[in-house]
Amino acid sequence: MLRNIFLKTLRDNRWGILAVGLGLGLVLLVTIMSYPSLFTGSAAERARQSAEFTQLLKSFGALLGEAVPIDTIGGFLTFRSLGFLPVVIGIWAAIVGAGLIRGEEEQGALDVLLTTPHGRPAVFGQKVASLGLGLVVILVLLGLSILAGVAAINDTMSFDRIVATLVNMGLITAFWAAVALLLSQLVATRRTASTLTGGLLFLTYLLDNVVSGLDSLKGLAWVLPFHYYAVNKPLVPGRALEYGAWTVLALATVLLLGVALWMFAWRDVGAVFPLLPARRTATGSGNLALLGSIFTKTLRDLVGPTLGWGLALAALGALLVAVANEAVAPMRDVVQNIPWLGALFGNMATTEGYLSSFMDGVLPLFLAFFAVIQIANWTGDEESGRMELLVSEPVPRLQILLARYAAVVCSLAGILVIQGVTLLGTAALTNTALDAGRVAAFLAGIGVVVLLVLAFGLAVATWLKEPGAAVPITGGIILAMYFLDLLGGSFAWPEAVRNLSIFHLYGRPLAEGLVWGNMAVLAVATLLLAGGSLAGFARRDIAK
Repeated sequence: MLRNIFLKTLRDNRWGILAVGLGLGLVLLVTIMSYPSLFTGSAAERARQSAEFTQLLKSFGALLGEAVPIDTIGGFLTFRSLGFLPVVIGIWAAIVGAGLIRGEEEQGALDVLLTTPHGRPAVFGQKVASLGLGLVVILVLLGLSILAGVAAINDTMSFDRIVATLVNMGLITAFWAAVALLLSQLVATRRTASTLTGGLLFLTYLLDNVVSGLDSLKGLAWVLPFHYYAVNKPLVPGRALEYGAWTVLALATVLLLGVALWMFAWRDVGAVFPLLPARRTATGSGNLALLGSIFTKTLRDLVGPTLGWGLALAALGALLVAVANEAVAPMRDVVQNIPWLGALFGNMATTEGYLSSFMDGVLPLFLAFFAVIQIANWTGDEESGRMELLVSEPVPRLQILLARYAAVVCSLAGILVIQGVTLLGTAALTNTALDAGRVAAFLAGIGVVVLLVLAFGLAVATWLKEPGAAVPITGGIILAMYFLDLLGGSFAWPEAVRNLSIFHLYGRPLAEGLVWGNMAVLAVATLLLAGGSLAGFARRDIAK
């Protein structure tokens, strides 16, 4: 697979493609198979439960978007998975798209590639085509999972509508890959491009859900890319397909790719595309702040991501707290009438319970992927050759890795402090009852989970021959553990099985407080894995 650029790029991303496709396919399969067990009793009772739950969904519009009837498997799947699934696939597309060109520039490989008889448009086109084929593979795996799940429960679903759903998901994912590719022409590093794309992705997803639920702001939704995905819900009976929305997404994606190609064709390799005329600067006048040690240099690199993640997640928290009083009231009766809601989301009849259903359920997963990005940065340093220069300096190897750990801890602490201040501040402004002790426990628990993920990923990276494989391995295990906990509650799996998930051990501290025994297990595991990563880095042959 090294004979041409297309196959080489596909080979480099094969594990990520399979991990995303198979992992999310399993999620869809199990979600579909759980549907028959959710609503029980007579036909009239099932219809009543479905109607009450559909009404309840309107309280979660800020995160789930438009509420749709869930009395069919198509409606339930749309509510349960299809609203958020493009965000997960989009993160993968953002990471890969940002690295198609800029990643190889950082490694120095693009300089060599461009000396071969391949023009820049050909290089760009083959790499984009490879990403497109990878996306098609993911969508095919998701489609097969839907078909298998529907067959397993003896239900039916229109094949045409399944294809339309996959096309809809593919278009929004391709759009975000194009955004990442364009931003990678404007910034100097892959990590900056992927971080900016991820921030825009999550922010526009949240904004679309918010403005679409408010009559006074619905007009603004037309400038948000997720609106053109959300208006199409092919699996919901009676919903017409919006071909115009598909056309808009397709044209926007082509336009972004065209601009990215033009920028790539007209800029210097290793440089960014100059949006403004360059200014002459005195030699040596660059900003050298915080470059005096490995720790401060790493901390400086994390300032932008810290603010970006902190403010984005704080906006989510502020929104949830602001609507908590209004949302909790209609939930009390519905929770009593639908028993499985408690197992799936926890007790949502209190303010802490309502917030916990999202904050405890979603925030640890988001920040676990913050740790995955830090693992990717570490493996990128080694694969690009920067690590060789660093270890050749008179600095102990243990100090190098410990400095990285310390910088990430500081960054994570900053994100969590921003979140905590925002939650408590919004609660005070909106007269929402919120226990400060529970908030502190919630943030501390998340910190332990994220550091465990970081330690695991670095341990894998320092012991593997090819460190880059640690990223999809860690990401795949995170998703598996997350859905093990989620589905374990729905299917009442044994506690011993659910304890295999770090998210189950984390629990719901915002609603129930910390389980200190579980936190001790996670903390010990973090220390052991961190020690394993230090040992692996100490004996590693960096230059192999």
